[in-house]
Amino acid sequence: MSQLTGSKWVSNAFEKFSRSSELNNHVEIASWFKQSNMSIIYSEDYSESVVRHWGKQVIKKLMESHCNTISYSNRDDYIKTYPIKSCNAFKQGMVIKFVDGVEILRDGLNAYNSFREKCEKAETVLLQDMKKVALAEVKCLDKINEYLPYLKLQQQKLLKLN
Repeated sequence: MSQLTGSKWVSNAFEKFSRSSELNNHVEIASWFKQSNMSIIYSEDYSESVVRHWGKQVIKKLMESHCNTISYSNRDDYIKTYPIKSCNAFKQGMVIKFVDGVEILRDGLNAYNSFREKCEKAETVLLQDMKKVALAEVKCLDKINEYLPYLKLQQQKLLKLN
């Protein structure tokens, strides 16, 4: 980012704002590029890392709401949770590949949307292993925000004046 914009400040600010999924930072981020030859466009052409991010958010938000902490890692196509002794919902470690039948990392946007819809109704979420065998049903305790469109940087063409 620093090389693209020529500014370490923009790079640091972008990193700070991009880490928070709770806020709509799009207006703020777009303002950083107003005086540059870069523009922000909204896109639904999500990269694999963005799709995986939203899948991981399901486990992160469930753990935070039940346990006030998180303890997991992700592999190619599944998430491994580690036991949190003080937390009934995640007292035992699990290998989770599906959430309510949706592949958590490879179809992360749909997994997140399904999770968000369940949380709107304060329902339970079914965590499943590699063979879709039920591991746990975990109740949604919090309302969950929708994910925001993906922001892409696009270099503006400069007009050449003669």
